[in-house]
Amino acid sequence: MNNCLDEEIDRLKLLFKDKKPVIILGGVAGSGKTTVGNFLVHKLELDHKIGTGWIREILCSTTNKERDPELFTYSFRSSNKNTSPIEHFNKLSKIILPAIEKCIDRARREGQSLLIEGPMITPGILDPKLYDLFICLKKPEDNKDYMTALTTGTHTKRKINIEDIIPNTQIENELVKSCKNLNISVIPFVNKEERNKMILNEVKNKFLK
Repeated sequence: MNNCLDEEIDRLKLLFKDKKPVIILGGVAGSGKTTVGNFLVHKLELDHKIGTGWIREILCSTTNKERDPELFTYSFRSSNKNTSPIEHFNKLSKIILPAIEKCIDRARREGQSLLIEGPMITPGILDPKLYDLFICLKKPEDNKDYMTALTTGTHTKRKINIEDIIPNTQIENELVKSCKNLNISVIPFVNKEERNKMILNEVKNKFLK
C-alpha cells in the first residue's frame, strides 16, 4: 500500500469508530468473499463479520430437508432437477433474507459495524436502504484456476465437481447483470494486492467523498 492510501485507510478507521457501516460482499462460490472479508475487517478494524454459509447452517437447525430443501445443498446445486441454478439461487437468497435483515438490524441498534459476505445475497432482493456499500466479487475466468479457488483456502474439504462450474457461471452472469442495473461495483478476480487496492478504493470512494 502507498502512503496516500495508508493515510486514507487511517481516515476510514477513524470514521468507522463513529459511523458504523454495513458492508455487503456478494459473488458466487469461490470468488474470494471470505478472504476479502477477513482482509477488510482487519484493515478497517470493523466490529463483526458474518458469512451467509453460517447463517444457513443455523437456519438448517430450525427446519428440515422436506420443508426447505434449498438450505441443505450448495448455493449452485439445486436438489430439484426441474429448478434452474438461477431459480435455486434466488429462492435460497429469499429464504435466508429475514435472518440477514435481523443481523443488520441488530448491528444498527447496537451501533456496530458489520460485514456480511456470502453467495446467497442477491442484488435487488436485499433492500439497498439496509446497507451502506455492496461489492460483488467475480470468480476466476480460467476453469482450472476456478476449481483451485473452489477447493483451497477456506474450503479445503468442499466436495466440488467440474460440472459445478457451469451453474456457477450462469449465476455469476445474472449477478453481474443485476449489479450493473443497480450500479453495484463488480471486482474482477485478479492478483491479491491489486484486488485489495481496488476494493479499498471502492470503500474510500463511498465513505471519503
